[in-house]
Amino acid sequence: TMKSTRRGLCIEYTEQENSTTTIINVFKDETVSLNRIGPMRTHLVFNDGKAYDCVIGAGDKQFKLRVRTKNLENTLTMDGGRLFVDYSVEIVGSLAEKNKLTLAISPDVSIIKS
Repeated sequence: TMKSTRRGLCIEYTEQENSTTTIINVFKDETVSLNRIGPMRTHLVFNDGKAYDCVIGAGDKQFKLRVRTKNLENTLTMDGGRLFVDYSVEIVGSLAEKNKLTLAISPDVSIIKS
């Protein structure tokens, strides 16, 4: 689902294979937060050219990592659009991995009522 909030847009979906719920908030200042709730919990924050300390973990075992956003492009509106994030993950100051996230959204015309 996607809904408009006073602070921006909120996108939520659940993956059937592992019952993980993902909540993505796209704020008006172009900050994006991604929360995954399931066997592994993740909270990541993205903003073009910035780095944030974030948390990942399972149960009572959590650790902090730094997420550095290289590029963030957002064209999402309630009519659909695309969110692209190119980011790296650092652990204790060392590069652990590089990732790209692309989310494309389009309206489901079968549920639109006039």
